[in-house]
Amino acid sequence: MNRRLKGGHLADTVRAALEKARNYLENNAERTEYALARGARLPSGSGVTEAACKHIIRERVCGSAMKWRRTTLQSVLSLHESSNRWEQFWTRIERFGY
Repeated sequence: MNRRLKGGHLADTVRAALEKARNYLENNAERTEYALARGARLPSGSGVTEAACKHIIRERVCGSAMKWRRTTLQSVLSLHESSNRWEQFWTRIERFGY
């Protein structure tokens, strides 16, 4: 990537934003190789994980007539994290892809 920003007439805020974006891309280049990830059948976004979290939490806490205090719900969710649901989720992803 070109190390010098072209266009000496940029406002300081624009130049700073471009510099920040360039630095981010340079520092995270290995994480943005989407073609390689797609070729390896790896998900390139967080949608699959977010959907799984939403489903698991909703399944666990949104039953009929359930009401939760925040502290109780946090305890239940902490216990749930230790269950084998995540293992089931990743096994399914490995088997069928995303």
